[in-house]
Amino acid sequence: MSSCLRCGIFLLCALLPVRHVLGGGKPLPKGFVPTASEERYGTPGKKSANGSIFDYMDGGGIVYLEHGFRELVHREFSGPGGRRITYDCFFMASAAQALAALADPRIAPEGGKPGALAVPNKAYCFPPDYFIYLASGERLIYLHVDDDSLSVILDQFAADILTQQSWIRALDSKFKICSKKLTNFKICYKALKSPKEEKK
Repeated sequence: MSSCLRCGIFLLCALLPVRHVLGGGKPLPKGFVPTASEERYGTPGKKSANGSIFDYMDGGGIVYLEHGFRELVHREFSGPGGRRITYDCFFMASAAQALAALADPRIAPEGGKPGALAVPNKAYCFPPDYFIYLASGERLIYLHVDDDSLSVILDQFAADILTQQSWIRALDSKFKICSKKLTNFKICYKALKSPKEEKK
């Protein structure tokens, strides 16, 4: 009973942070705004709203498919002076495949240096471009800005994305535990009810 009460309290107390992290929308790079709705690309056998990965990157999609690619979410942001940030999130079949994709030089070229992020990553500065590849769970994320002087903004954007994903994973895990405990409580309660109560 006490564990069920704790779960109930958790569910109530979690509403505010969930609203802040999820209800507030997706993270935005500082000073930038979305240029259009997000686009989604799937596999050739299971296309998403905007088609398959080949509709986004032509033949380059083969390499991603080799690493268990499932779906791509693409977003773009515009900032002062017409600067642009690109966000590509490649969902792979597993975390191991996302890491393998990060290690594949056909995807993340040689010369990348790890940035100060909590997950495996490679950062590149080829003026005027600055971009990052990072692996977070089953996701391989690519971030790019067309002005390397804005690298700090892109680094912070990457950190904000990881913070949100961390919150989501933690809450998802807690909700699953609480859901299981509440289900077990319902089973026990039903078993303890008398036949007369059942008829009511």
